[in-house]
Amino acid sequence: MVKPQKLCSLALFPWAMVAASLVLCVAGCGPRDAASLSGKVTFDGQPVANGSIRLLPKEGTTGHGGGAAIVNGSYEIPASVGLVAGDYSVVISATREATAEEAAKMGDGEERPEAEEGEADKGDAAPKVQLIPAKYNLKTTLTVQVSTGVNTKDFDLEK
Repeated sequence: MVKPQKLCSLALFPWAMVAASLVLCVAGCGPRDAASLSGKVTFDGQPVANGSIRLLPKEGTTGHGGGAAIVNGSYEIPASVGLVAGDYSVVISATREATAEEAAKMGDGEERPEAEEGEADKGDAAPKVQLIPAKYNLKTTLTVQVSTGVNTKDFDLEK
């Protein structure tokens, strides 16, 4: 006959294994070089009111990069998006709706800004005018080195 004390401890054994597995997974299954990045973005000395920032991994950096919205001149890319330590190209953009005159000129071979990641091509939507020069987005010259843990980087952009 099984004693009640042993039956109770055997019933708890599977739950103890689940708890131990969770602790090990949380402690050891995530990326060891996880990183976050936050900071401020200004253009000609003024905070970028609304825009986006994307980090594209350079050769030798694993992972897929990350991005975030720029709101009132600030951005934050949390480690939870999968950002890892390494070297990145930085793409910063901010757009506004084009005036009728600007939209008409866009039909004459001017480049339209590319849709932001996750945005569908809206076809009938009003065309957008890129407020940030191409050297910071389509032809970016910006780079950042991200270390494991919490990182801060401000971008002061000029015409």
